[in-house]
Amino acid sequence: MVGVQSGGAIIPAHEVEETQRQVAAFDDGRIRVQGRRFIARQPHVARFVTSLTEDVPGRASEFAFYVGCIVWTMFDRAYGKRLPQVSQRCLVETFGHLRGDMERFVGSESRFLERYLRNADFMRQPHVVRFMVDTLLTRRLDGLELTREARGICLVVLLSGIQAMDAALHPADR
Repeated sequence: MVGVQSGGAIIPAHEVEETQRQVAAFDDGRIRVQGRRFIARQPHVARFVTSLTEDVPGRASEFAFYVGCIVWTMFDRAYGKRLPQVSQRCLVETFGHLRGDMERFVGSESRFLERYLRNADFMRQPHVVRFMVDTLLTRRLDGLELTREARGICLVVLLSGIQAMDAALHPADR
């Protein structure tokens, strides 16, 4: 484990960046192994990410799974076996709350939502959220183009996964 000494602390920015760099350097075989570990350790999160994005055009499900796997790897490196398995109920509840929050931005310019999300201090894992937002809004993976709608769906789904994994570390706060 790289990281966080006490359960529920913020994963430091340098650990988020280091994990992202290391996973980006994985070859295809290592990525598949890491994906299987993600599915085994957080099956509800992995299934949630893929099932809510599978009907979105443009390989969104593949993209969301890959980013979700990197996010889980960040949590896994920081907390290891101390990260409890996230329940399906927690994911669904978190998704419902976040979707409601994001609906406030419907019809507004995307720069307002981007600014809101890049200032992720309102979340318990701001560095992980910033990584996910930057990846989702600015990066391309193997020429993958996602529509604005696809990015929005991936955004809420992946934020739900981040918040639910963090909430699993804070059972008293639920």
